[in-house]
Amino acid sequence: PVELDRVVMKALAKKAGERYQSAKEMLGELRGVHGAMSDEDKHRTLRFSTNSSAASRKSALMTLNYKLKSPMLSIRFVLLVLLGAALAVWGFMYWRRPTLHRPTTEAEHWYVVGTQALRDGAFDRASKSLERAVAADDKYALAHARLAEAQMELDYADRAKDELLKVGVLVPDRSIMPQVDALYLDAINAVATRDFPRAIGAYQQILKLTPDDATNKASVYVDLGRAYEKNDDVSKAIESYVEATQRDPGDAMAFLHLGTLYARKQDTTSAVGAINKAEALFQTASNVEGRTEVLYLRAILLRDAGKFSDAQALLEQALTMARDNNNDTQQIYIRLQLGRVFYSQGEIDQAQVLAQQAMDFAQQRGLDNLAARGINERGWAYLGIGAYPAAEKDFNRALGVAQRNRLPYLEASSQYGLGSVLIQQFRTDEGLAYIRQALDAFEQRNYRRDISLALTSLGRGLRRKGEYEAALDAFQKKLQLDQEANDQRRLGFAYDGMASVYLEQGRYQEALDNYEKVLTINSSLGDKVMKIYALMNRGNTLWRLGRYDEATASLDQSAALNNQPGANYNQVSAEIQTVRAQMALSQGNFPEAKTIAQKYLATYGSQYKELEFDANYVLCLTQVLSGKGPEGQRLCEEAVNTATSLGDALRLSNAMLALAQAQLETGDAQNASTNALRVRERFHQGGQQESEWRAWLIAAIASRRKGDEGAARDQLAHAKEVLSQLEQKWGTDAFSKYLNRPDIQTSHTKLGGS
Repeated sequence: PVELDRVVMKALAKKAGERYQSAKEMLGELRGVHGAMSDEDKHRTLRFSTNSSAASRKSALMTLNYKLKSPMLSIRFVLLVLLGAALAVWGFMYWRRPTLHRPTTEAEHWYVVGTQALRDGAFDRASKSLERAVAADDKYALAHARLAEAQMELDYADRAKDELLKVGVLVPDRSIMPQVDALYLDAINAVATRDFPRAIGAYQQILKLTPDDATNKASVYVDLGRAYEKNDDVSKAIESYVEATQRDPGDAMAFLHLGTLYARKQDTTSAVGAINKAEALFQTASNVEGRTEVLYLRAILLRDAGKFSDAQALLEQALTMARDNNNDTQQIYIRLQLGRVFYSQGEIDQAQVLAQQAMDFAQQRGLDNLAARGINERGWAYLGIGAYPAAEKDFNRALGVAQRNRLPYLEASSQYGLGSVLIQQFRTDEGLAYIRQALDAFEQRNYRRDISLALTSLGRGLRRKGEYEAALDAFQKKLQLDQEANDQRRLGFAYDGMASVYLEQGRYQEALDNYEKVLTINSSLGDKVMKIYALMNRGNTLWRLGRYDEATASLDQSAALNNQPGANYNQVSAEIQTVRAQMALSQGNFPEAKTIAQKYLATYGSQYKELEFDANYVLCLTQVLSGKGPEGQRLCEEAVNTATSLGDALRLSNAMLALAQAQLETGDAQNASTNALRVRERFHQGGQQESEWRAWLIAAIASRRKGDEGAARDQLAHAKEVLSQLEQKWGTDAFSKYLNRPDIQTSHTKLGGS
């Protein structure tokens, strides 16, 4: 009906303002229309007509009205339309959906070769093979990802980043890939970006999806083992490699990986067994490269056992094989390792020659990353013999090569070396800045072993500055990393660092406990060099606890080992002399202390700045305590100036205390009091109670000589309180032996203790 048509057309008006503004308004009009309609209109049925004039009178509304009055036809019609539309959209999306690219046969071949080279640790060979894979088929995403992994291993971070970007473009949607391939891509990306926990998780999922009888399951275990190994989880890595060898007893490189890790855990029997198995498999396969790797690993085991001549012979044999096989990378690494063996034998000149050869060889072949390693190696050789300017020059040069060629790992390694040599030259703040840069880079890229090394240098630098709590924090972080890795050699350095801090703080029993751990570890490792140092440091701690006989025996052992062929480290011999001089001074044997100190200076002069200070410090106090106050005061003033130039907090504090004592002996009570109280504050801030109570005592004696009895009584009370706290910390037995030291007995008597 026309009336109803009007209402509905208003409701369908294009402009909102022309439509009904509420349901109530529309309902009112509908009721009015209903009331005005005749009964006939209310029951009228719409009919079609073939008459053209009738058809022309039909409005769109009438057609719609008809459809609404035919509900079954309407629903079927709508459903068919919707279904058709859905099918059309799905078909369009499916047509537009990216399909999984199938690599060419040639690309797949080089991918397999390159991936196996990665598992073998032959990263240069892996890189070349994978470059051939992507050259054969640039759309091969997995090949680009593996190439990125190889380039990260070679420290070409920018190139690796470019390859990973290509992977993202090639496969923006991982859902189109088979689940295992997608997981491999995740794992490879994670390894390339050094996110090893994520890589481990992906490889574990791949193992679950790979049938037990699958021929490639052993390879998955090798990949998982590599991820664990890089994450410093040696035990889990061993488990994975063992599983790989059980599933594929012919996998020589899995056995070689096992040999390397067993060696790290000092399980020599298992290491030798695994290496023998690898060697037999390489021999059967006529694999020269693999046999060379076996010789290289055997040489490292012999070097670590102190059998340097045997290690040298194997490395020279390996070098010949690598040269005959035209393997550039192996030649470079073998030369560097030979240099380390010569360095360990004290043949520094030959070590430098080999490092130079490795560097020149790498540069000739355009291997910038290995050339930088060669420069770094030579820098460490110079550092080992105390040739600090030469070492600094090499580390700076290596840093320049790394920065020019965008080699982030080698840049950080060079910064670490540079920081270490600057600290050795007493440019501590400058050195610490480089160490912190290196540490930050290592942490960002998860180089756990290098983090541990950088923390060692950081702790040493902070200790020299007298920031003992920060130094201990660095060494404790290192200890945690080394415990997680179960790396005994690194653990030895962690305990040694902590012991050195405890020793400077006067926490002698804690220092001794840690030096005992160092000695145990290095004895089990057969590391002669570190054992020599551990015995010396142990002796230097024992005499401070009043255990002179044990200290002498430990120093004698250190000297005897150092005098054996292949050892004879001059710095150890020099330091043992200064320790013996300080021990004689402590025992009140002033002539002997003076003789040893003078002999040291005649032999070594200014070769070792810190030890030169120690010798002069002994001479200063022997003069003071022998009644030669003015001469002693002059020497003590020189010691203060020297310690200041060294930037060594402990040596400066000790020199200041010695000067206060000298001023006391020469009658300068005012300056003695001032210096004693000043150094007392330094000792307090450093938590050095063993020195703090003696500073309080000198201040009290100076106050008494000035006639200030009130200040003297107060200072004596402080001295007794600190000494009492020391006894509670050490325990009665250790404390009583400490009090039996002749120099401590003298001071304790002045305190009124006996």
